Amino acid sequence: MTLCSTADAAVILGIDEDQVRALVRNGTLPAEARAGGASLWRAETIERWDRTGRRPGTLPPSPRLEVWGVKELARRFRVTDHSVKAWRLKGKLPEPTWTVAGMILWDADAVTEMTPRCDGCSLPVDIVDSETTSGRPTRLLCSCGEWVTMTPRLAA
Repeated sequence: MTLCSTADAAVILGIDEDQVRALVRNGTLPAEARAGGASLWRAETIERWDRTGRRPGTLPPSPRLEVWGVKELARRFRVTDHSVKAWRLKGKLPEPTWTVAGMILWDADAVTEMTPRCDGCSLPVDIVDSETTSGRPTRLLCSCGEWVTMTPRLAA
């Protein structure tokens, strides 16, 4: 599956980026996913919509698409964007699923695999609070009430 940005959608549709942004704003072309503030679509979805006449409300239905960028991962792990980028450079994150318009993106399933698991409920930690040491999270509070030591299951 290929993801495309606003610029890629403009190329597929043969219009300029401002026109694509206008279609997004007025609801004619809703984004299938957002990451880092950017609208994203499956390339095949845009191609099918182009072939079917580009009518408002006729974007073909697609399976759920959840995409996580550096900002979303940083928010999830309660660290800085810089920490996520450093983890990636050190090989502690799985390879990104996509790179679109310079953005590094992961499928939500890959993110779930990286999330620490709670000892209390055995599920990925649903972070509701954290304790920090020198600005870094050391323990996370799961929604079940259990404190979990911050050891995300990153790639080896």
